[in-house]
Amino acid sequence: MADKFIDIDIENEHEVIRHLERVEEHNQRRAREVIEELSKFTENMLTITVPTYNLYIFRHIDRSGPTWMPGGAGGGGEWKAIVGIKEGDSRHPLYVEFGTGIYGNKGDLIWASGVKGLTGRYQKVMTFEKRGEGRKFRYWIRGQKPQRYMYLTWGVLNALAQERMAEIRLFD
Repeated sequence: MADKFIDIDIENEHEVIRHLERVEEHNQRRAREVIEELSKFTENMLTITVPTYNLYIFRHIDRSGPTWMPGGAGGGGEWKAIVGIKEGDSRHPLYVEFGTGIYGNKGDLIWASGVKGLTGRYQKVMTFEKRGEGRKFRYWIRGQKPQRYMYLTWGVLNALAQERMAEIRLFD
């Protein structure tokens, strides 16, 4: 236990507390507005940057609005919003973002696996057919180059968030 202590008397203590509570409410409202703005911006940015070859990724863009996440026993907390590609029945969004084959994490060619053909025998060949082109047969392919739609969105969001935080610091 301390031997010495400081005692401070404050006139109109209830006024000081009331003003501090108003500042806290203002900061909470401002933080929620900024998170809402950034999450809407991110959702819009994703709609611009996702590849739309078959609209699968585009249809799975999802956003949850600002949610208050309380802190632990010591109090506090933070506002959070989640924006991204919601889970579907395919890993296609991951393949598009990170690439496949030699362009992906493993860096290997993609080889055809044996499939039962019309002859009843297993064939180790892949077939592809693009719009307006004939069917192509391949034993292996290089894979798909990454189309970094999330990476691009994150970079732009990061710059905007830094700008918004600097703006808030200037005017508060």
